[in-house]
Amino acid sequence: MTSGQELGLVADIGGTNARFALVDTVGDRKRLLDMQQLACADYPTFEESLSSYLKLVGAKPCAGVVAVAGAVKNNAVRFTNLNWHITPESLTKSGFPDVRLINDYAAQALALPLLDRARLFPLGPHQGPHEGTLAVLGPGSGLGVAALIRQPGGQDVPLATEGGHADFAAVDDIEHEIVKILTARHGRASIETLLCGNGLCRLYELLQLLGGRKAEALTASDISERGLAGDWDCRETLLRFCAILGSVSGDVALTLGATGGVFIAGGIAPRILPVLEASRFRERFEAKAPMVAWLKATPTLIITDTNSALLGAARVLGTA
Repeated sequence: MTSGQELGLVADIGGTNARFALVDTVGDRKRLLDMQQLACADYPTFEESLSSYLKLVGAKPCAGVVAVAGAVKNNAVRFTNLNWHITPESLTKSGFPDVRLINDYAAQALALPLLDRARLFPLGPHQGPHEGTLAVLGPGSGLGVAALIRQPGGQDVPLATEGGHADFAAVDDIEHEIVKILTARHGRASIETLLCGNGLCRLYELLQLLGGRKAEALTASDISERGLAGDWDCRETLLRFCAILGSVSGDVALTLGATGGVFIAGGIAPRILPVLEASRFRERFEAKAPMVAWLKATPTLIITDTNSALLGAARVLGTA
């Protein structure tokens, strides 16, 4: 084991899972060590999950970078889809004050140039090279959106956003009906209302309602598994989910100027790759006249590496 003076800590905290790793900070290439995934529901606070991990690996790192699913302000965050709150004071009390918080999708963006191409699943005819601005979004417990602005001289600047909370734009009669129902229930229809784990359940229920059928009480995992196995209602839900993801991905590409590619992260997309391939994802991604040719030349890829945000967080260690 590398000595504590040479170890850093990185973490990726989403609404469901907390991923931790140690980082060998010696040399230019930072290596991830002792990676562990903990369930957020098993811990009342982030500090307790951190303490549990450090006891598990028997290490005391010199510094840390934690990617968090929420907007970071003054090195503090209140999670959007998790009842945790991290402040500099709470980190100091935990005995580990030298921690920098960054947005989890900013970390995803920083990881994009480092990803093994074997862990990227291309959708569409164009795969790269990935030059110019890169965008990443991902449905999981919520919907994260970020970009990586690639500057001359090798400088990469991550751009964290809260794009998942932008308004959802319907493109056909079914989606217009969905927007009406969501607006009546919640006051508005955001993208994250549909593109996340709970959103997949909500989409299934709404499609059943619009079809005059009674929805079963299914989890996102149930819908994914049944849809992949051929259940008609669940497959239709997955196909609609993928089509909406394609439309939103195209909007993100246009908004952020992502000529280098749009990457899909999160826990849902890698599990439903066969449906994604068969869906209208890419058709809806490109169907944005007058920018069709521009989007046809923009690659879209699914990230299958669950540790990608840890790689991005490791890039930040030692930079501030």
